[in-house]
Amino acid sequence: MPTKLTHGAYTRDSKYEVVQHRYAASGFAAYVECLEVVNPPDGMPRYIIHWYYIKDAVFSGDHSWYFSSLSAAQKAWDKFWRQSQSEPKERFKNQEGFIYYEYNSSDSPWYYVK
Repeated sequence: MPTKLTHGAYTRDSKYEVVQHRYAASGFAAYVECLEVVNPPDGMPRYIIHWYYIKDAVFSGDHSWYFSSLSAAQKAWDKFWRQSQSEPKERFKNQEGFIYYEYNSSDSPWYYVK
């Protein structure tokens, strides 16, 4: 079941069934969300913290952190802004339930329609 996720004034589409458990925006140019992909493809994780932002009017980042459970992702969410000075790749690497980090520089992450 495809999903349309709301991000403030616009939306992003997914070909998967996605639940947006939490969402927060920082002005017009950034948001972070805690997602669950209900029907991920084989080998892909269900639980994601996704952070998108634009800096100086130029696309800067589309970061995804993958977790083994919703509770692990929600614990990461609770720490997200407190760790804003840390390098994204390093942000949650020692947290229980963390699987891996992915940066998309010019393409949408796999769970959003490209």
